[in-house]
Amino acid sequence: MVVAMSLRFLGGEKEKSLEDTFGPRRASIDRALDVFFNACLDTPEMWLQLPKTKDELTAAAVGFNELSDAKGVFYGVVGCLDGYMIAVDKPKLKVCRDYWSEHYGCYGINTQCMCDPKLRFTYANVAAPGKTSDSVALDMSPALTDWLRGLARDELDKDFYIVADSAYPLTNYSLIPFSGNGLTDAQKNFNFFLSQLRIRIEMTFGRLTTKFRIFRSKMAYGHKKIQRIFMVSCMLHNFIIDNDNVEIDYEDRLVEHEGGFNHATQPQFVGDQVEGPDPLVSSSVRRNLLVQLICWSGRGRGKGGGRGQQSNRPKSGRGNSEKPYAKKKDIKDYKFYIGSAKQSSDFDTTKEFMINHIKQWDHGADVAKALNEIKDIDFTQFEPKLKYSRQTEAEKKAAENREFELKFKEDYAQHQRRYGHYVNTKTKAYGLMWEMCSLALQQKLQQRKDFKEKIEDNPIELLKAIQVHAMSYQESRYPMTTIYDAFRNMIECKQKENESLNDYMKRFKSVREVLESQIGGPIVLPKLKEQLKMKDEEVFEQFMAYMIIANSDRSKYGSILGGLNTQYSLGNDQYPKTVVQAVTVMSNHKFDKKPSEHKKNNDKKKEEKDSNEEEENPKLSFAQMEGKCYCCGKAGHKSPNCRYKDKPKSEWAINKAKANEEQSNANVAGNNAEEQKAPSSTAWSGAQIEAMQLFQSKWDTRDWILLDTGSTTTIFCNEKLVTDIREVDDQINVSTNGGMMTSNLKANLPGWGEVWFSPEGIINVFNFGEVARRYKITYDHEQSAFNVHLPNKTVKFVNDGNDLYIFKPTMRTNTEYQFMNSVEENKAFYTHRQFERAKRARDLYHAIGTPSLDDFRAIIRMNIIRNNPVTTEDIQLAEQIFGPDIGSLKGKTTRKKPAPVVSDYVAVPAAIYQKQHRVILCMDTLKVNGLYFLGTISLNIRYRTVQWIGNLTSEVYKGALKDVFRIYNAAGFRIVEIRCDNEYRALQDDIEDEFHVRMNFAEAQEHVPEAERNNRVLKERYRAVYHRLPYKRLPRLMVKHLAFNAARHLNYFPSKNGISQNFSPRMIMHQEVLDYEKHCKIPFGTYVQAHTEPKQKNSVDPRTLDCIYLRPLANHQGGHELMDLSTGRTINRNRVTPVAITKQVIEQVERMAEKEQMPKGLKVETKCGAVLYDAAWIAGVSREEDSEVGEDDEEELVEQENAKIEADEDEDQEDYVDVNEIAEILGETDVANEEDDGYYDEPAEEEYFEEDNDIVNDGESVEEEDDNAESEDEEVKEVEEDNPTIAEAEENVEEDNVVNDEEDVQKTRSGRTVKKPSKYSLHQCHIITQEHEATEYTREEAILIAMIMCMINKKWQAKEAQQFAQTYSLKKGLKVLGKKGEDAVYDEMKQLHDRTTFEPTRVEDLTPTEKQRAMESLIFLAEKRDGTAKARTCANGSTQRAYTPKEEAASPTVMLESIFITGVIEAKQGRDNMTSDVPNAFVQTEVPRKNGERVIMKIRGFLVDVLVEIAPEVYASYVVWENGEKVLYVIMLKALYGMLTSALLYYKKFVKDIQEIGFELNPYDPCVANRMVNGKQHTITWHVDDLKSSHVDPKVNDDFLKWLQEKYGSVKKVEGTRGKKHDYLAMTLDYSEPGVLKVDMVDYVKGMVEDFPEELDEKVKGPWTEKLFKIDEKAPPLSKKKAEVFHTFVMKGMFLCKRARQDIQPAIAFLATRVKEPNEADWQKLIRVLRYLKATQNDVLRLEADDTQTIKWHVDAAFAVHKDMKSHTGATMTLGKGTIASVSTKQKVNTRSSTEAELVSIDDIISKVIWTKRFIEAQGFKVNANIIYRDNQSSMKLEENGKESSGKRTRHFDIKYFYITDLIKQGEVEIEYCPTDDMMADYMTKSLVGVKYHKFRGWIMNINGEKIILGQQECVGGEVKELNTDSSQDGIVSKVMRGATT
Repeated sequence: MVVAMSLRFLGGEKEKSLEDTFGPRRASIDRALDVFFNACLDTPEMWLQLPKTKDELTAAAVGFNELSDAKGVFYGVVGCLDGYMIAVDKPKLKVCRDYWSEHYGCYGINTQCMCDPKLRFTYANVAAPGKTSDSVALDMSPALTDWLRGLARDELDKDFYIVADSAYPLTNYSLIPFSGNGLTDAQKNFNFFLSQLRIRIEMTFGRLTTKFRIFRSKMAYGHKKIQRIFMVSCMLHNFIIDNDNVEIDYEDRLVEHEGGFNHATQPQFVGDQVEGPDPLVSSSVRRNLLVQLICWSGRGRGKGGGRGQQSNRPKSGRGNSEKPYAKKKDIKDYKFYIGSAKQSSDFDTTKEFMINHIKQWDHGADVAKALNEIKDIDFTQFEPKLKYSRQTEAEKKAAENREFELKFKEDYAQHQRRYGHYVNTKTKAYGLMWEMCSLALQQKLQQRKDFKEKIEDNPIELLKAIQVHAMSYQESRYPMTTIYDAFRNMIECKQKENESLNDYMKRFKSVREVLESQIGGPIVLPKLKEQLKMKDEEVFEQFMAYMIIANSDRSKYGSILGGLNTQYSLGNDQYPKTVVQAVTVMSNHKFDKKPSEHKKNNDKKKEEKDSNEEEENPKLSFAQMEGKCYCCGKAGHKSPNCRYKDKPKSEWAINKAKANEEQSNANVAGNNAEEQKAPSSTAWSGAQIEAMQLFQSKWDTRDWILLDTGSTTTIFCNEKLVTDIREVDDQINVSTNGGMMTSNLKANLPGWGEVWFSPEGIINVFNFGEVARRYKITYDHEQSAFNVHLPNKTVKFVNDGNDLYIFKPTMRTNTEYQFMNSVEENKAFYTHRQFERAKRARDLYHAIGTPSLDDFRAIIRMNIIRNNPVTTEDIQLAEQIFGPDIGSLKGKTTRKKPAPVVSDYVAVPAAIYQKQHRVILCMDTLKVNGLYFLGTISLNIRYRTVQWIGNLTSEVYKGALKDVFRIYNAAGFRIVEIRCDNEYRALQDDIEDEFHVRMNFAEAQEHVPEAERNNRVLKERYRAVYHRLPYKRLPRLMVKHLAFNAARHLNYFPSKNGISQNFSPRMIMHQEVLDYEKHCKIPFGTYVQAHTEPKQKNSVDPRTLDCIYLRPLANHQGGHELMDLSTGRTINRNRVTPVAITKQVIEQVERMAEKEQMPKGLKVETKCGAVLYDAAWIAGVSREEDSEVGEDDEEELVEQENAKIEADEDEDQEDYVDVNEIAEILGETDVANEEDDGYYDEPAEEEYFEEDNDIVNDGESVEEEDDNAESEDEEVKEVEEDNPTIAEAEENVEEDNVVNDEEDVQKTRSGRTVKKPSKYSLHQCHIITQEHEATEYTREEAILIAMIMCMINKKWQAKEAQQFAQTYSLKKGLKVLGKKGEDAVYDEMKQLHDRTTFEPTRVEDLTPTEKQRAMESLIFLAEKRDGTAKARTCANGSTQRAYTPKEEAASPTVMLESIFITGVIEAKQGRDNMTSDVPNAFVQTEVPRKNGERVIMKIRGFLVDVLVEIAPEVYASYVVWENGEKVLYVIMLKALYGMLTSALLYYKKFVKDIQEIGFELNPYDPCVANRMVNGKQHTITWHVDDLKSSHVDPKVNDDFLKWLQEKYGSVKKVEGTRGKKHDYLAMTLDYSEPGVLKVDMVDYVKGMVEDFPEELDEKVKGPWTEKLFKIDEKAPPLSKKKAEVFHTFVMKGMFLCKRARQDIQPAIAFLATRVKEPNEADWQKLIRVLRYLKATQNDVLRLEADDTQTIKWHVDAAFAVHKDMKSHTGATMTLGKGTIASVSTKQKVNTRSSTEAELVSIDDIISKVIWTKRFIEAQGFKVNANIIYRDNQSSMKLEENGKESSGKRTRHFDIKYFYITDLIKQGEVEIEYCPTDDMMADYMTKSLVGVKYHKFRGWIMNINGEKIILGQQECVGGEVKELNTDSSQDGIVSKVMRGATT
């Protein structure tokens, strides 16, 4: 399935279609694509290869020479070079302009490619942005440029070069055409013949894009992913050509590239083949000589030419890319007709075929060219000129003139012959064309007046006449009639229903040419010419481009014009300017869905039209009916004369007007009353039931909009989101999973148009398809959201966690404005026409003196104003868009009676005060945008405060703490201890003396964990509030209140780890509850009008002030604290009115901030100015064992998603599982990780439409005044901003549980719910407001650290148990391990120093790039089994990811099959075995410097002190201080764990070292090597630094161990393990029994059994029952915790079943398909497997090789055993006894019969079969037979005979399944019959029980060492065939296997 999905993806199928076809979700599909791409990119046989050797270059040159009609002239061409533009969506990068290509008019990536004569890619580089020219892009391809320079090597005696177009420079290794307009004929000829070769790269691109149609549309992927897609496509392109025995068809469409290639004729050569020029130094000289050579050989080509001209020889296949309607194969099948549009459309097709036919004649090229251009060739341009000598000596002059005369005579004779051939061929062509004309056409032609004089015997004129008559032209007709017909044919040239786009384009082109010929040129449009500033031809071309779209099939392309018109109305002219562009748009367009059309009679249409007219009429009041018809409501006639007078009186306009007026009065009354929200209906809409069940208890889903891919229509249910709700004649029946819903209502959705409406719905639904047809939709993988790109903003539909994509719009009503909506934002919800209506209503409102809204509506209803276009609906629109009129608020607001003071205290249990009255306070300082704030939090109460402090002096701190003490004392608590950093030590005496509070200070370089986490939580809240605001820059006052409010809000909720789960910290401290009206109604930052009273009551001063809302006041009667926009100071008011934010308000706020020199964005730092890390390895912030639950888990590493192996922290297993094994067992389960794309990583600047979850606080301030207390004669008292204001907040211990709608939720191993980060991080994400603040661990870093920890744990793994050692960070490790931990760190650093791993450097000597790329050093501590401590230093090499190629960041490892095969051979030969571990392998590998680049690492803190202690003279002078911490920069000289290139560097070094002593690598496993020592084979296998060596002579291993010691043991001794048992890669390889390799994993099995959380006492006889593959749908699903255990143990079983316990593989293969949704039945199946393992825990796998030198495979398939009716493949492989390799996997395709399933099974394992044979042969052993045993004779016949044995039932089988047939013919494999009773592979495909189970298990595990004997079926003859002989036989085979004589 992975291959099928990948190929369909490359074929242009979208991910959504792949989801529908194959089932997996988008993430699984992406991972499957990565698996496929990695498999291709990791296969060396598929890599693109440049010809490098002389033979390869010569072969390429010969190939290109054969393709050229100028044989020998261009000999030496070895490649064609050109660039290809990959179109992409606009990159979300700051340098996106670099990707814009002016030439192509789109964003793209410039790829540089080169091809060979066979149209194979030999090079491809996807590196340059689209703006880059080809020549610059070539310079960015170093591998290609180096190869090109190498073409001039001295050892190449031929002159090799490439051909390219004029975009590249002319060099010694490249040949390009002449450019310019004034070219000579010879230069034009040169360009012509050169284009014959250059066209090969264009044809290569055409073939590529035809096969892989993903390149025909814009790509919305990252640069890296596009690079992988293109490279894999090129590799597959080559693979198809290499494996295609059919001659390549070159009729593939050419890519329109840099002008494109026109199919043109070539000149016919005269003369023999000539040799090309000798090798030349100068390319310009070479080009000029080639020009002369073409001229001298008589190879001219006539006029025109240049780029794009090409030959049309049949073998090269150039010609029509489209097939005719009928199956025409011969020239006789083609005719020219007259009289119908159908026949006229065939003119171009017939003409093209005729010209191609003439080209094949002898000397027909010139005539073909003339016919193609419909213009006679001027042969005078080719006449040779007689040259005269310029020699001064008479004798030389005469000789040279004689030579010129001879040459002139020869050239002239050749020219005359060519002209004669041209004349003769014209006559022949005329005869052919005349015969191709129908009889009617011949008669028409003969009736023309100019037939005798002009047309007869002239094929060119004849062709012109045929073209005209193809459009029914008649000469005898009136000329104007002819022109009229031409125009009519042009207008009526519309695409037919089933006509292809190509045929329609040809017909359109033909009709256009006839029109132009009749009118003598293009149509002249003077007005548009002047308006568009274009030429006549360009204007006409643009008109034609519009016409070809307008006349296209509307059922397919109708939405194109709608979309273009919408864009044009928004000021974005996207209409195509040329016909080519129009056709391109149509070819890339996905056909529209055909709407259901119903035929209606004229009366019905008329009624509908009248009905629509009535609906469109505005609603009129009773007064407005004056002068209008009472019946229809229109002016111009009276009701007696109205044609609608017969309709019922109730439908008359006068009665409707009365009803409207009554309804309006009712609405006015309703507006004055308080609105009550109606309960939601119980009916269901198109939304899913589970969505309602999830949300109805918390939110009103009627306010949300769902983007639904499963809905077929758009339907809304919220009347607040739509207008003009009305009944219609039609109705819609919506079938939902909750039943049927019917509606006959429609409404208008602002900005969208007409939608269905049903008040019974629970959610508003957008049809995904309808939205996609109007707007561009992209998917954001990081935020799991669909982005709908509107013209002026992007709307985000976010995954709510249930795979529902929801948009939460800002709701608006007439009376409430709860969110910060700007006028610009409000406009987006309405059409331009509605906005103009609202503006007109607001202008009228101002013009008549701003009356009250009720009076304004009454004036309109009473029709007091004549000719008034404003309606009451316009007034409502104005209120919704502009909000309350600010002028009215300022002028008409009056003072209201203050509300009475009402206290609402909460009774808090006295026990809380009694038991918790002694408070421990933690405090720290943080800096927000340069302002300092003191934050405090109490340990048990969890009450938070934040205070602004002007400076960091003791007096300021003391004053702030006094206010804090006052708050706690007032609440009945007493602070007894303050925990803080050493920076506050100056306060100690004053605080302890005055307040009797003890101050506890953290140790040096440490911090108070609670205070640090408090700062982090506060910073997250700052970020949440800031990103909701529209301001880019905040004034000081707003920054302060941002901090105050963030702290205050956190106190609103009970703390999980606080003293009460029912009472919040605020309730405990203040004994008050929240009040919505007082505390929660208006968010921070809202633009409001504050009601005020001027000092002089009768003045014209405004009654409101423009303000920004800060917070509610803390008093009981309520009030608001505001920032006055005119003064920038704080004021208090008791009444405010929120209004929409205007652009001017935003600019005023930002100007105030700029005046105060406040920075842009939001920057949160520590008091020292360092970036505030979210969680961290910050000195002193250790996670104690007694830390609070939910906070100490922040240090956990994010595990790799594909591993899915979760166990207890202290008992993780080291399960080394290869990705290929997982894929093999899972079948179609995806295991690969999804790669990050660097190209589109930056977040777009988008509006996030989501509800504000922040609750506005009550704002308890120490010093606040209320406006009500002011006297009338006093100025408004303002609260000075410099007064320190305390704000309290609650600690959010569960901050990780508060998950944004846009983020996924996941569980840690401890069960804690956390947010899934967009990047895998050890730290939580920072506030990404400015670039310099983005300090976080990326996914690569987290994976790297996890990998390092796994490697460390692997080294310290105990033999008796498969458990990880406990690993600690440096800080925690030193605390836990104490002195031995310090000694371990010292030893580790000293070892690095002694090995000269690095050398120090001065920071000023580093370049900015080096400093930016500097890696961080990491160190981990662990306690080994013997109690000693071990330290391991690593580098955080994630910074290398950006500039390290992927191929340099991975190293090969030995394959599991290689270990078993070599192990069996070692046991057979009785070899001595040794295993060893190279100590500090990476550290012994030197780091190369590429182009002088250095690798820099940064060492910090304690490690710097250790290095200085080890060698002060080396390091002391290089230590610097950064942010209060010691830092040492070093240059890496040796590789270190964690560096991306370390593994590969060590691998290359090790391979080089062993090759120097005679080892040769096995080409089928690069981690297996052999050499001959004393005539016997010495074999080694290695996995990174774990090595196994074998030889029959133990002394050879001794010598090899000494060599390892000398090479790698300079600091630490290389230890070698000898004997018969070896621990190797989590297995025990036991050679104690002669001739037998025992693979022992008993300890691993025991560990699995012991770790399982349930008892496994019951004994079972087998790992499954006969119901293994049956899925119990009724079984309840597992709980999340139980499902995690299930997943863990299935993965453990997967690791085991591929090694020592292959007998459980079928069960694990099935259970692996159930890990996503396991149920109780699956749990019981897993328990049975574990019970079976417990009962057989001492069993080991025994492998033996017999003396037949035969590989025996048993392959079988179980037909349709899975739930989805897919079959199951099983296979086993043995060399005698015991199974070395086995397969049990679900097939990826469905099959129709057991025979087809058998064919699929052989295809599933054939690659392993071939690999095994070739690996063993590469080891030096002969394979006598490679046998595949089968039990299905029908499939055997198909496999042996291929299609010859295929009948009707098997005709549909894929050709690839007959690949086995070729292998059988080649002798690679043999197929033999095996009875079903002896088919060992049955064990891997079916849940066998009983006798068969025990029999086959005994063979697989070889427990008893019994022979495998196969008996034939009775019907065959009852023969008995023994697969192996006694191992004691001592034949030639035995000698070879035992002695390994190669």
